[in-house]
Amino acid sequence: MSSPFVWKGSPALPGVGKAQTSLWSVSRNPAGLPPEPSLTSTERCLAYLFDTDAVSEVLRKRPLPAYLEWLATIPPAEQFTSAVVVGELYRGAFRSVHRDRHLANIEGRILSALTVLPYDHSMACVYGEIHAALTTSGRILEDADLQIAATAIHHGLELVTANVQHFERIQTLRLQHVLADAKRAAVKEQAQRSAT
Repeated sequence: MSSPFVWKGSPALPGVGKAQTSLWSVSRNPAGLPPEPSLTSTERCLAYLFDTDAVSEVLRKRPLPAYLEWLATIPPAEQFTSAVVVGELYRGAFRSVHRDRHLANIEGRILSALTVLPYDHSMACVYGEIHAALTTSGRILEDADLQIAATAIHHGLELVTANVQHFERIQTLRLQHVLADAKRAAVKEQAQRSAT
């Protein structure tokens, strides 16, 4: 199936079409906001919030093909990230010896393509609730991760991350396993090649 969606600068995917326009450069809905969260926990999530590792994966020299294939099936209007993720990307760029390249990727490929959801008092309330529950259970996460999770929960979005085990501590957070599964499969394939 040919898809009109591929990240800017991403290699063409076999069976997914030619090197096409950016997956994250198609225009969004007028308000730029995710759909209202009206799904029950057993229904398919219609929109996604991309964690830092999920965004970074696409920017790698050789991103995981299985992840890119899945990503090409998700309409741009259903793709979001958090201002907290953007902050983590900038932190990494400013610490890198390839600062200019990373800054150009953030500003030219990410910010122009994904809808960035702000972190405000509504998400802060969800953050506080999650933090309190995890502190009580002794299973706390870093503040940035809790803020990203709070943004996804508040907007009814499924979090795309490879850190599934990390985020599973948050019972009200929906997780998309595609990146974690693709990484696990790549590691298994590499181990099999090394063994032969």
